[in-house]
Amino acid sequence: MANELNSAQIDALLDLLSSDDDYRALFVRDLGKALERLPGKPAIPANVTPGSCLRPMQLASKEAIAKAKASLSQRMSRETHIPKILEP
Repeated sequence: MANELNSAQIDALLDLLSSDDDYRALFVRDLGKALERLPGKPAIPANVTPGSCLRPMQLASKEAIAKAKASLSQRMSRETHIPKILEP
């Protein structure tokens, strides 16, 4: 699967995950609905079935995501298992 998020969507995702508790809970609970809140409303690619690799059980802290935002953004632009790199 190629990365389906553009740089603006990745930045918005990281901003929300580093600051918004309600969004973080939605991201863990329902990835599709969480992605729809990003600019352009990206969806989970049709050929991907959400599962454990697309739904982390626990996110890294807001502070950790904020601190690592630049490196996460670079990695997320080329990773296929995006949420995995957001785990602690």
